[in-house]
Amino acid sequence: MRLKRSTFFITAVAATLSLAFAGANARAGTMNFVVNIDTSAYTGISGDIEFQLGTAGDNVPITATFTNYSSDAMLSGTTINFNPGAAPNATVSGQLDLNTLTLFNDDSAAQIADADQLIGNFGTTISFLVTLSGDGIGAASASSPVLAISLFDSAVNPLYSGPPETNYAAAFFQVNTDGTVTQTNYPSIVPSPVPEPSTLVALASGSMVVGLTSLRRRKGA
Repeated sequence: MRLKRSTFFITAVAATLSLAFAGANARAGTMNFVVNIDTSAYTGISGDIEFQLGTAGDNVPITATFTNYSSDAMLSGTTINFNPGAAPNATVSGQLDLNTLTLFNDDSAAQIADADQLIGNFGTTISFLVTLSGDGIGAASASSPVLAISLFDSAVNPLYSGPPETNYAAAFFQVNTDGTVTQTNYPSIVPSPVPEPSTLVALASGSMVVGLTSLRRRKGA
């Protein structure tokens, strides 16, 4: 069985992983982003891609949807919701490859909407469109939700170099208190296995520190 714990932290790192801002949707409170992850260094190995949507507990709901999926990766099984007991505060539904994956967090508590998709073969690339929507997108808010997208091999070693505070994210989104969204990429390949993080904390923009509860997730090897 597998046990993962996570940490969220904001940091600025130069990026070459392709994560492009696709422009705000015409409807207020919605922003779209294109994520392209080069997985050619991991072709032929198995693992998983994880999506975590965390909030600050300030009652500002946020939704992350994933569409326009394109990849030569071989997905294995259905999307796993690692936090089913949190409903309706944090929910996961749909499938990444069916363009229906949706994470929702109503921000009423320091909880995480946490989804995981097993991958039997990483292939050379994974791309999709991320749509962030909610009251705090594009408008001033005390809340600063975060979205982390991370890749791991089957032994739970991170494949990209995001710091442990972002759960070793390949791509990380911070919703700022002014409603803007900061995206950070961590493209460098991790040269060797590193220890897993042990806490789950969100550090929002400026000096605001947002504490989030620890997650315990178990998955069959």
